[in-house]
Amino acid sequence: MVGNDVSAGFDKDWIEIVDLNLQVAAPGTQVAMNKVIDQFKHGDVDFVFKGNYMGIDPDNPSDTYDLRQGYIENENTSYPLFHYLLSDVITIKD
Repeated sequence: MVGNDVSAGFDKDWIEIVDLNLQVAAPGTQVAMNKVIDQFKHGDVDFVFKGNYMGIDPDNPSDTYDLRQGYIENENTSYPLFHYLLSDVITIKD
């Protein structure tokens, strides 16, 4: 289902998000997770990857993606394709 399977399976409980480790999670994380899980179950999630970040392809640093606009997983494929590292969040050391 190209472009339509971001939340496929959540509504039938085929997919679930594992329990949150409350010993290391920030306060309010469980509430935020529950809200997003509910959005997944109702098909209300368009963007799995969205935030105030730039994504950089580790194999081609000139390939960047502005995640403020959101990244629609499987928009043009039927398989996961997100391969960007979040600039200033994730770094690779040789």
